[in-house]
This record gives sequence, C-alpha cells and structure tokens, in this order.
Amino acid sequence: MYLLQKIENSNHIVIKVCKNSFFISSAVYTFLMIKHKKVTLVSNEELPLNFSFVSWYEKVRLNMPTSADTVLSFQGSDVFELYKFFQDELGKINQKIAIALYADLMLRYDFCRSKECNGTFFALLSELSEAGATHKICCENLLYRESLALARLRSVMFKNMFLSNNATVANVEICDDDFRHTGASFEDAFSVAQEMLKIVNVIQVVLKKDNAVLKVFK
Repeated sequence: MYLLQKIENSNHIVIKVCKNSFFISSAVYTFLMIKHKKVTLVSNEELPLNFSFVSWYEKVRLNMPTSADTVLSFQGSDVFELYKFFQDELGKINQKIAIALYADLMLRYDFCRSKECNGTFFALLSELSEAGATHKICCENLLYRESLALARLRSVMFKNMFLSNNATVANVEICDDDFRHTGASFEDAFSVAQEMLKIVNVIQVVLKKDNAVLKVFK
C-alpha cells in the first residue's frame, strides 16, 4: 500500500482531517503510533463534539507544525481496503482501530440503512465488533447526540417547510439570518433536508436560499 512508501523515511507525519475523514484518520494515527512514528492530526475546522468517543479526538490541532515533512489525507479512502492493510501489517487490529473503522462505516452507510449495505459490509462490522467495537456506543454518540445549533436549525427549517405536488415535494428556504441566529452550518442544513425525506409521501426536498435552489435531495 502507498502508505508504507510515504511514511518509510518520514520523521514527522501530519494527517489532515475533516468531519468526513476523522475516523479513518484516527485508525491510521493508531497504526502509525504502533510503528513508532511521530504523528500530528491537523484540521482546519472544529470537529463535532460527538466524535470525541473515538481515540485521538483531543489530539487534533488547528495549526500545521513547522517540522512536518510528510502530509497525508484519507478523505474518500476505502475503509475495506484499509482494514485489509491493517490486518496484513498487524495481524490483528486493536480496539482503537476497530472503534474508529466501525464509526466510519456507521456514518458512511447511514447506520446500516444505505442501499449499498451488503454481505461484505455486515461481515466487516462483525469482525470489528469482535475486535472491540461496540455498536451501542457508536450509535449513542453519532445517532442520538447532536449540537444545539443543529437542533435550532431543524426547528426553523421544519417551520418554514411547505409541501407541493400532492405532498411529494418538500420545499424549504433558508437565509443567512437563520445561520447567524442558530450558529448552524450549511452541512447542518443539508442534514435536516435529508431528514425531510423521511416524511410520508415525500420523495424530493428542494432547499432554497435567497430564492435560488441550493440543492435538491431525492
């Protein structure tokens, strides 16, 4: 795997993380620690507090260390390929890696509700559970806990929503004031819009901002 080539002669490795890559990055961080490498996690955004049950959350910093000679990013990485790599290199993964990969799968596959879930997916969940990952803890933190900003924005968006096309299309408009008053982000707005697809009969959600279509969810 290219990872071994990248780190072989590295003295100080930086892993750039974001909300979508933190869990895989945490697993790689653990692997590199096992290999006795100096590693720093760097993010240009604050990570959600409900990610803190995964190892190394508290190690993430916002500034890039000047001594770094290698920078890695794992956004979009294949979790199945990475798991096989860890097995090949370590023989058996530890609990820190198992929990991180399990959390990534939960978010990536919408807590087992994605149409992409297959036998390989469930087999990997089972192996990660045997290695120490706990489904209950992952769901309690990722599925049942959210920021106050998101909760406030949800209230605003559902209040502003109206149905059309025989109640099959949910229309909702947001503005800059909504973000200022709630402290929420565009990502939060997209999350709420996705939730609206759960409404009975709704097959499409049209999210607008400043009278222009921002995104359509189906």
